[in-house]
Amino acid sequence: MKVLYISSTHAGMHSHSIYYDLMQNFKEKGHDVTIAYAREKRLDLPTKMYHEKGLRYLGIKTGNISKNKNMIEKGISTLTIDSFFKNSIKKYLGGESFDLVLYSTPPITFIKTIQYLKKKSPKGVFYLMLKDIFPQNAVDMDLFAEDALIHKFFRKKEKKLYAMMDVIGVMSERNQEYFKTHNPEFENKVVVLPNAITIQDPKEKQFSRSDYGLDEDKVLFVYGGNLGKPQNIPFVVACAKAMESIEGVSMVICGSGANQFLIEDYIKENNPKNLQYLGQLPKDKYDEIVHHSDVGLIFLDERFTIPNYPQRVLSYLEAKLPILCATDESTDVGLMAVEHGYGFSVISPDVDDFIKKVIILKNDFNLRKEMGLKGYDYLIHNFTTDHAYDIIMKGLNR
Repeated sequence: MKVLYISSTHAGMHSHSIYYDLMQNFKEKGHDVTIAYAREKRLDLPTKMYHEKGLRYLGIKTGNISKNKNMIEKGISTLTIDSFFKNSIKKYLGGESFDLVLYSTPPITFIKTIQYLKKKSPKGVFYLMLKDIFPQNAVDMDLFAEDALIHKFFRKKEKKLYAMMDVIGVMSERNQEYFKTHNPEFENKVVVLPNAITIQDPKEKQFSRSDYGLDEDKVLFVYGGNLGKPQNIPFVVACAKAMESIEGVSMVICGSGANQFLIEDYIKENNPKNLQYLGQLPKDKYDEIVHHSDVGLIFLDERFTIPNYPQRVLSYLEAKLPILCATDESTDVGLMAVEHGYGFSVISPDVDDFIKKVIILKNDFNLRKEMGLKGYDYLIHNFTTDHAYDIIMKGLNR
């Protein structure tokens, strides 16, 4: 079977991640896999076709979207990326048809590209991996109003994309409920397709905590990922500040984003003794930080009405860490952690409840170990690429 995966980002296209692992799984099961992905302008790389580790890649030069603080440039890049992809796919892959086309959001704007591919692959199955429900998430974050013209514009594109897809995979049960409620005309297309990875054997640790200025003797809470509006960085800072009064704990933050300056400013002004910000690390370094940590952290803004499910959960489960989720009431990421015994859930922005859970986890090594093992077991039985592959293949037979 010929498989084409379309991604608007370069992140996670060449190493251990939910997307790379899934494509490798397809390849190992005998399929011919091509990945068409965005090479943003800031990377200074041309559009190019090449092969690596058994996968065929088409890197497509586009405008800057991710980690872009210039909202005008980001908006233009989001609107033009569709044309860049269509034209490049037509040039490099125009003579081919595909049995399965996988496409992950964000963004939702690849209408021309999908239309072109449907004409070239009339018998192919088009499968949307819905990781981001836009434009509603932008409304939740007060980026624009629900009755604004821009919302109506993107909502129309969203509906058009859903209509073009044969199967729509969402990340959790709450996501499925939300989708069916707000898009009932497409409810027969939607299935639960959780984020998934291929579990890696633990690597020998190359460094100690002290190499990164981290205290060896404290219970280390780690957060890794985007540092933008969706993560409610003011709340993250408030939690770090409250943890200052607790002996024997520390927090390390890895990642970058539009609101990372709030963390940087807090550290500069207060010189906290139990908070380290390491910035954006290479994937292998970040993974080692996680394996050196004791508890994984999830933060989501309380205003969200859409049920997000951050993929960084999987890296915590793989490292056998308990998870402390501080989220909105819409998502089920924290509820699942509690239900299956691998973590705690608090509602953002309740700092007091967050600190209560921090103290429990700090004081009980056996509980941390038990939760970590339960999380790893849940990962093995629910969040592997073998599970995702089977779900996708069932979708082809619908």
